[in-house]
Amino acid sequence: MAFVGLVGNLGMARLLVGSRKTSLNVRGAFLHVLGDTISSVGVIIGGIIVTLTTYSIVDPLIAILIGVLILRNAFSLVRESTDILMEATPRHLELEVVARTIQSVDGVVGVHDLHVWTITSGLYALSGHVTVRSETLHEGSRVIEEVSRKLRDSFGIEHVTLQLERESLEKLKGP
Repeated sequence: MAFVGLVGNLGMARLLVGSRKTSLNVRGAFLHVLGDTISSVGVIIGGIIVTLTTYSIVDPLIAILIGVLILRNAFSLVRESTDILMEATPRHLELEVVARTIQSVDGVVGVHDLHVWTITSGLYALSGHVTVRSETLHEGSRVIEEVSRKLRDSFGIEHVTLQLERESLEKLKGP
């Protein structure tokens, strides 16, 4: 029976493997199928070893190994879910690098109150304040479009909300 389960789980894993990074729900389903697949392999290997050698200790050892692997994957899924719910900065992004990318746009003088978070798996949002030179405030649309393009191309950030401020206001705030 474990072999039939293995074949079914391998088929399901094959269907889910391509989409597991696009949705937290699909990733959860994939990890569940992966756990079942590993369990099936463990049952088959354990059965063969116990049958050929009579080492019955192999069965609980394999069960412990499977449990540890499933717990590890479950922890990863819970951590990602918690990061989304808490609007944490995605682990692969560094705010300093994002801020430098924004500041590299012509006309941008400074960046502050920057926040990047995950809306759902693979969909990132950013909000912040961008200080521009006083003489380029009328070019605000161009600055926002260019910043948005750079963030999308460099970091995959799709949803960008920026508040533009004049450089003179930045000087009033001080360091």
